[in-house]
Amino acid sequence: MKKGLLFVLCIISSLHLVGCSNQEEAVTLDVMFFTELPIDLSEAFTEYTESLYEASDISTTTHMFLPSPEKLTVEMVAGEGDIYVVEDWMYNIIFDPVILHPLDEIAEIEEVDERFYGKNEITEEEHVYAVGLDHDSPLFMELGIEYSDSLIAVMMRDRQVNDIGLDVLQQWYE
Repeated sequence: MKKGLLFVLCIISSLHLVGCSNQEEAVTLDVMFFTELPIDLSEAFTEYTESLYEASDISTTTHMFLPSPEKLTVEMVAGEGDIYVVEDWMYNIIFDPVILHPLDEIAEIEEVDERFYGKNEITEEEHVYAVGLDHDSPLFMELGIEYSDSLIAVMMRDRQVNDIGLDVLQQWYE
């Protein structure tokens, strides 16, 4: 009797594990702002960004932080963000071609500042790795945000959402 009960429990457990493993994980585009922009803009940025792509199985999460070099470094090392938007003065912290995804497709359509070109020391390839955002950027104009400081946007390399992130950055930048 005990062996039969143990056998039934093993089968139920196996079925439960198989059922759980077949569930797909939710895919999220994580955007991190390190700016003086008000934190309450997070929801507006999320809604606007999600309106730029048609993938219904992908959501956007926007995190707003004050511009702190230490916090930016911690978040980059933790690898939580897909797209980072930072104050222009944080350029030297964020700009590392080894960890950033090339944004050449954007440079083919719109002119990009020369300082956003870089050479990956590992692959020896030269690409555009950042774009500038300012008060004339669609991101700010569409949301009616007046912000006088220049920002830099980058995308981390080898992310599941790089294709969508590239589309989003292009639409923010054009």
